[in-house]
Order: sequence, then structure tokens, then C-alpha cells
Amino acid sequence: MRTGVIFSVVASALFALMPAYLQWLPPIHSYVVIGQRVIWTSIIITIVLITTRQLKAALQPLSKPKNWPGLITGAVIIGMMWGLFVWAPLNGETLGIAMGFFLAPLVLVMVGLIVFKERLSPLQSIATLVAILAIICNLWNTGTFSWVALMIAVGYPSYFVMRRIQPIPVLTAFYLENLILIPLAIWACIVFGEVAHPFSYQPGMLLWLFGVALLGSLGMLFFLAASRRLPMTLFGLLGYLEPLFIFIVAVMVIGEKIRPGEGWTYLLICLAIILLALDGLKQLLQAPDAIHSN
Repeated sequence: MRTGVIFSVVASALFALMPAYLQWLPPIHSYVVIGQRVIWTSIIITIVLITTRQLKAALQPLSKPKNWPGLITGAVIIGMMWGLFVWAPLNGETLGIAMGFFLAPLVLVMVGLIVFKERLSPLQSIATLVAILAIICNLWNTGTFSWVALMIAVGYPSYFVMRRIQPIPVLTAFYLENLILIPLAIWACIVFGEVAHPFSYQPGMLLWLFGVALLGSLGMLFFLAASRRLPMTLFGLLGYLEPLFIFIVAVMVIGEKIRPGEGWTYLLICLAIILLALDGLKQLLQAPDAIHSN
């Protein structure tokens, strides 16, 4: 289990480094960065699948027409989320990303309640009410709410729900969704990069762009490795490190400022996350066998 914890922390750290890394990129259109990330990610995962002799199995779901609607929908959601993850740091909205990821677990709790008819524990109910209060507080104090945070808080839970409905392995689905996005990615690189093809940049620029995909791909691979080694509750709790790391990077590395009136919002969201963490620890302690089996 110790290895799983390390993998989860490394995954969160790699994802959080992305906004800082994007600040160091040479001047280039954000759509080109998104397109290059899709292309290089597809190449990296293809190499991984070939090396592990899983490429044929990963491509198998494409042979079934019933899988295409879910894969296309997933590709659209992932494309939008990746677009935000690139656009936001380049436009001073990294804190919006952090807030979105802080809210995502709470949205998942509500999805479980509404969509899957799951029952909330007392602590989950209180955490949900505190999160709603945080949003009301933000609207009251600032008159607005970060659309970036809203998109992420709704987008990622929607993706997880869809992946739960369509039982395709996560890495396989992630790979196929990237492949579906490749034509759009190539178009973005050519049109907004004003080049003949996606690889006609200078070697130095291609290396920088490859780094974006490498960070994201390594983060995803560590994330998947952790999910296989940890009890689901502990895995979920460690997932809260990602928005915390992104928040630290936004404030201490990029230098973004918390807007007036948002301080109470972050405090209330942190309180809600603490309540969910306590609930998760309670479940973890009540199921010691799950820990020992891993």
C-alpha cells in the first residue's frame, strides 16, 4: 500500500506542475498547445501499450459501434477539460482550476445521491451543505463565480459517471478518446500555429510541447497505478492533494491573488473537504480488511 500512496502523491504533484510549466513555454497559441498535448499523449500511450503488448486489446472497443457514442462524448469532455487546463494558467485563472477540483469530490457526492440513489452519511450531508454555502457566499461577496471552476466541477464528475456507465478500462478509454481527438488536434496545430504539419516546429519548441504531454501522461499512469494498489476510500482521500498542490502553485509560483471576497469561499470549501476526509477515514477504519488485502 505504501507504493500506492507514493504513486498517488507523485501523480498529484505532476498534475499540479502543469500550470507552472505552461508559464515557461515560448509564446505560442493555446490551441496549438492543446493540440500538441493530444498528439504527443497518443504517441506516448501507444508506445506504452506496445511495450506492454496491450495495444490490440486497447483498440478492440472501437470494433463495437455501441461503444462509439460514449467514447465520442468522453473525448468531447476530456478535450474541453484539457483546453481549460491549458487556457486557464495562461490567462491568470489557475485558482479557478484549483477551486474546480476542490468542488469536484463534493459534486460527485451529489451525483451519487441523485443519479445512483446512494445514501449520504451525516458527514457527507453536512459537507454538501457547507459547499453549497461556500458557493452562495462567493456569489454574495463577489457577485460572480469562476466559470472555470464551474466547468471543472461539473465536467470531471460527468466524465466519471459516463465511464462508470460504459465499462471500458480507464486507460483504454483515455487512449481511444485521445485518438478520436487527433484530427481536431492536427487541425488546431496547422491553423493556429500557421505551419504545414504539427511537427514542423523547431526542435526546441517541439521538446517544450512534448514536455506538456509527458507531464500529463506520467501523471495519468501514476494515477492509474495508485488506483490499483489502494483501497478506494484512501485513493479518494489522497485525490484531495491535487487541488491543494494546484492552489499552492497558483499562489506561490505563478503569483495569482485570491480575489476580494473569496477568502471565506476557500475556507468553507476546505471545511467541506475536511468533513469528507473524516468520513472517508471513518469508512477506512471500519474496513481494515480492505487495507491488508492490498
